[in-house]
Amino acid sequence: MKYYNLTTPQKNIWNLQKYYGDTAIGNQCGAIFYKEKRDNNLLKKAIYHIIDSQSGLRLRFVEKEEPVQYIAKELEDIPVMSFATMDKFDDFAENFAKNPIGLNDKVMYRFVVFQIGDRSGILAALSHLISDAWTFSFIAGQVDEIYHNLEDGADYDIWQADYTEYVQTEKDYFISERYKKDKSYWESKYTAQPEKSIIKMLPAKSDSIEAKRFTKCLSEKLENKINKYCSNNQVTQAVLFETALITYLAKINGENQTITIGIPVLNRSNAKEKKIAGMFVSTMPLTVQVIENMTITELAQQISKGHMEIFRHQKYPYSDILKYLREKQNFSGNLYDVMISYQNAKTDTEAETKWYSNGYSEVPFVVHIDNRDGKSTHTINVDYQTAVFKDEREVEYIVSRLEYIIAQIVYEASTDIKGIDIIPQEEKNLVLEQFNDTYVQYPREK
Repeated sequence: MKYYNLTTPQKNIWNLQKYYGDTAIGNQCGAIFYKEKRDNNLLKKAIYHIIDSQSGLRLRFVEKEEPVQYIAKELEDIPVMSFATMDKFDDFAENFAKNPIGLNDKVMYRFVVFQIGDRSGILAALSHLISDAWTFSFIAGQVDEIYHNLEDGADYDIWQADYTEYVQTEKDYFISERYKKDKSYWESKYTAQPEKSIIKMLPAKSDSIEAKRFTKCLSEKLENKINKYCSNNQVTQAVLFETALITYLAKINGENQTITIGIPVLNRSNAKEKKIAGMFVSTMPLTVQVIENMTITELAQQISKGHMEIFRHQKYPYSDILKYLREKQNFSGNLYDVMISYQNAKTDTEAETKWYSNGYSEVPFVVHIDNRDGKSTHTINVDYQTAVFKDEREVEYIVSRLEYIIAQIVYEASTDIKGIDIIPQEEKNLVLEQFNDTYVQYPREK
């Protein structure tokens, strides 16, 4: 049996899963809902074809002197299930997502073909060791294409992909000139100890990573203004949302000269790697300078420039950045309290998708901006640590504040950061009402 070393993105997940033990921190779970009823056997056959053609999905992991991986040959059974209602399916899927896949010599995937009334779908839980968000979108498109070919009795070619090729690619990178340039860039980026951008001050640090998810959809009215603003100002929607988030963090971290957030990078260098199922993605720090008299446009430009720099140096391991900071800058903890991801990868199918939380989050506040299915509005999903935010209303307020900041930007109520207000009028009214109630009641109780 041939064993392969883990890649850097895989090592990060392995170490995370080992540290947090028997939890679902490494799970990714999503469902695709087709608009019609499909042949269950053909759906299963299509999934088997993908698993067979993508060696990365069949990887298993064992711990010898260090963790290694090997490619298993056998395929796991795919059950077919029926659900009377969407609520019953959601209950099942939420538990499915939170059931730990495991680590040592375990199958790293679970698929279920399901039916809800006259609609079919596929539910998948994959370990982050063998997948990332790109993998899910890629698999969904491939399954749909193979299914229709099977249904039509047509010939088709299946792309044979091997994730272990990336193991060698990464080894080559670590002895390359590019690695030296990336190392130099990141070390020069943080010549001084970075400022921490705190989402919420806590009396004591908690080791708990248990999390819940809060979801909100933007209104079509705001969505139309977002589209118009981005088009007129030649700014991407991802950068707009990041501008709002960084503005908020700058306002609540008033002493900071810089703000740092975590952003995911695809880390796939070419078209071939984009056809490989596996764990490539890493989260990198985006640090930007925020000055009070800076305009919104200037901040957005800084963020766009930061994206380009990260893109050029994205292969460098985040763990090496932290190691350098701890050794040279006496830095502890993480570089960011908040992560944001913008998901707009299409599945190229006539279907809807839904992601299910695994019930854990490595950082206190993770914002997922979702516009994958070509819907008319964005969905904001926030995974928040319950040890940090004990009351979900706190998270609801933050999301409303971010929405309010976006509205001020796109309606051009203010052109500079200084003029941006972070508290919506509704929240101000609520605080005022509570104050007045307390003021009126106090004399009586005295």
